[in-house]
Amino acid sequence: MTNVQTEEDEKEDAPEAEGAQAEEFTQDLSDFQKEDGKEHTKKKDIVKYEECLKAKEGNKDSEKPKEFGQEKVKNLDSMEVKTVLKEKDGEKDQYGHKNIRPLMIICDGSLVLMHAISLVFCQTNLNALLQSYFRILTGKGTAEDFDLPILHRCLSHIMKNAKSLCKKHAPKNYKLAMHIFGLLTTARSIAEFDDMLLSCTVIFSSPCSSENVEIHFNNIQALLTTVGESVVDDNSIVSEDLEDTFSQTPFHRHFMEVIGTAPLNKQGDPNVYYTETFISSMAAYFLSHAALWTSMMLGDLGRHGERPQYQLFSKKFSKISKKKCQV
Repeated sequence: MTNVQTEEDEKEDAPEAEGAQAEEFTQDLSDFQKEDGKEHTKKKDIVKYEECLKAKEGNKDSEKPKEFGQEKVKNLDSMEVKTVLKEKDGEKDQYGHKNIRPLMIICDGSLVLMHAISLVFCQTNLNALLQSYFRILTGKGTAEDFDLPILHRCLSHIMKNAKSLCKKHAPKNYKLAMHIFGLLTTARSIAEFDDMLLSCTVIFSSPCSSENVEIHFNNIQALLTTVGESVVDDNSIVSEDLEDTFSQTPFHRHFMEVIGTAPLNKQGDPNVYYTETFISSMAAYFLSHAALWTSMMLGDLGRHGERPQYQLFSKKFSKISKKKCQV
């Protein structure tokens, strides 16, 4: 004969089942406290044990603390992201759970890697990080902006991308374009970059050659002489396409305004340097993140403003720069 348990029977059995589970948990907890003859009576030990029991019941994901950034970059399932998170875990193993940020991070041109580094180490997205850098470079930086690590692209990688740009969009003036791009990497302020970009635009975007082209060509020539030996060693650079364009940033908007004010020559003899797509391609692929590959965010950032946080940074930089060991 088949036993049929009614709903009332289940209600009557429920307290007994709960009591059995409570008794089992109490016994397990007692065994845990007496383990190896030690009394684990501290609250944190008991809580830890409760979490272990819940994990056994399949609640590992809900109970395990999540490291910052893992949820935000979970869709970026790539080797770059995994590497960054692994390095972050290694940093925590070495220094403990205290939030210690590196002063500077140098990386290659991978967009995924730069996004991952920004999320994990700077605790913000890449676009927001560039906005902070723009405020610093325009004299409006806050204490929070100065607290962020400096993300910088490796010069060799940016010149690989530049070589691809110059070969595709300035083939007849390839060497001149490469030297000018190398010059742009030396800009230490937005004002310096504006001056270089304006001359570059007049030279390459003027259909005709007249007085303006000559003036700005001489300006670029003087700047190259001032910089000295070129940073460009074309023989050692392997051409490499920049993988993607960046979203709109304050840098892109600002530099597009500079390009728009360039006094182009549209009358006269043909301009031998004229290249229709060079400036527009550079703007699309490079100008949005100019702070990451120029010298603007290198050295004493206190030179960019007069606010107290700028003066404080200069004092810290002066003190650290005198040290003979790596900080």
